[in-house]
Amino acid sequence: MVSIYINCGRSLPHQIGHLPNLEILNLGGNNLNEVIPSLIFNMSTIAVISLFDNQLSGNLPPNTGLGLPNLQRFYRGGNKLSGAIPKSLSNASNLEDIDLGSNLLFGVIPSTLCTLTKLQRLQLFDNNLTVSTSTPELDVLFCLANLRNLRRLDFSVNPLDANLPISFTNTSLQYIYFYNCNMRGEIPNDIGNLSSLIVLSLVKNQLSGLVPASIGRIRNLQGLYLESNTFQGHMPDELCQLKNLASLVLAGNRLSGSIPSCIGNLTGALRILSLESNLLTSTVPSTLWGLTYILYLNLSSNSLIGSIGEGVGNLKVATDIDFSNNRLSGGIASSVGGLQNLVNLSLANNKLQGAIPTSLGNCISLESLDLSKNNLSAVIPKSLSALS
Repeated sequence: MVSIYINCGRSLPHQIGHLPNLEILNLGGNNLNEVIPSLIFNMSTIAVISLFDNQLSGNLPPNTGLGLPNLQRFYRGGNKLSGAIPKSLSNASNLEDIDLGSNLLFGVIPSTLCTLTKLQRLQLFDNNLTVSTSTPELDVLFCLANLRNLRRLDFSVNPLDANLPISFTNTSLQYIYFYNCNMRGEIPNDIGNLSSLIVLSLVKNQLSGLVPASIGRIRNLQGLYLESNTFQGHMPDELCQLKNLASLVLAGNRLSGSIPSCIGNLTGALRILSLESNLLTSTVPSTLWGLTYILYLNLSSNSLIGSIGEGVGNLKVATDIDFSNNRLSGGIASSVGGLQNLVNLSLANNKLQGAIPTSLGNCISLESLDLSKNNLSAVIPKSLSALS
């Protein structure tokens, strides 16, 4: 017998541990709610253990890895496992993929994982894990960030309470997720060395300093998520070099100065531009109206001035536009009425004047319209009554 794919209810047969030639064990997505038989961790032929999305409890055995010389993929995410990640896991030297996310694991992430030179994916998100930074030898973040074959690193929703690695030399890393990890310090300039990076998510941490201009060198980057930190200074113009960028999320920081007009050059890829809750000033660059594929545009809660030009009508596929809580003046551009995919529009708490354009009645997808706290005329166009 080489492979077993089972839908076995709530109980796992202990006899599975006695199958001498088993290579693939897939029990994911069942309703298993017991402790895994320890015999499974002594199956020398096994290459894949997939037990994700069950209700399995207990600890990983302290000898995990010692009896698994051929193990390549280890999936135990989405369970109720507790205890620490055993150092012995690194003895399974052929491991390429580890997923222990969404469990109840705690303790220090062992630096011995850095000896897994074939490791491509490490997902430990949504646990209660920490890291030791007392010495460089124990700094698992530093050594993992430089594992040559590592493609995906996800430590999100763990109380890491650490700095980002000061050096990145792994040009193979494609996905980095440190969402809500209590990360602190600054993003090192070496981040620009990650030439293969596709997504960088550092949302909801305590990171500070400048957004490094070196990010502009990561030409494959598609998602940059730096929301809810304390970054300061200007948005670097080098971000405009990221021609593949689909999501730029810098909301909830202390960024100041003007929005770089060159952001409008990202017209081919950019779908999400989220700059709300910063300290941005000056006018809304007219070049933004060239982002014809933008779906979500949020510039709210800044100190932007000037008017909303008629060019806003070029954003034909936009579903969400929020310019609320700024100091915008002038009238509401009538061209907004041409945005038939628009679902949410908020221009609240500005200094807008004049009449509410009757063309808004043509926004047939509109579900939420907030024009409150402006200086608009009191007449509500009858055309809005047609919106359901």
